[in-house]
Amino acid sequence: MLSRTFDWLATTLRLLGLTAALWVVACGPTCAQVSDDIVRLGLLLDMSGPYSNQTGEGSVVAARMAIEDFGETVLGKPVDLLVADHLNKSDLASSLAREWIDTRHLDAILDVNGTAPSLAVQDIVRSRNRIAIFASPAGNSDRRPNGS
Repeated sequence: MLSRTFDWLATTLRLLGLTAALWVVACGPTCAQVSDDIVRLGLLLDMSGPYSNQTGEGSVVAARMAIEDFGETVLGKPVDLLVADHLNKSDLASSLAREWIDTRHLDAILDVNGTAPSLAVQDIVRSRNRIAIFASPAGNSDRRPNGS
């Protein structure tokens, strides 16, 4: 029973997070930065490792539901959802983030989890002036030399 309640709560929180991200893209200062008239959101998840129960397939379903609830458009532009498994590896997470932003014109990365992947993605999005929302990183960046 507790497990089912936790799953419902986690899914609800992810759905609220995606809704907030869509709102930020729609109303925030990044409106001018929406790439090529398509709002591209990326879920960079642990779909097969230790965090897959927290942010795996449930996050994908919640994101699709949130996009559907928004009418599949933001500011009259279609919303495209990219999904990938970072396998809890920081090098893979940063490589995917870099590829999505540079070649697929991604506007925001959502739901990155795990300390190493989150910190790697944080550096990429900061350098490229994009949005990242971290749902459940296991740590923080207080001890990093640059304080990022």
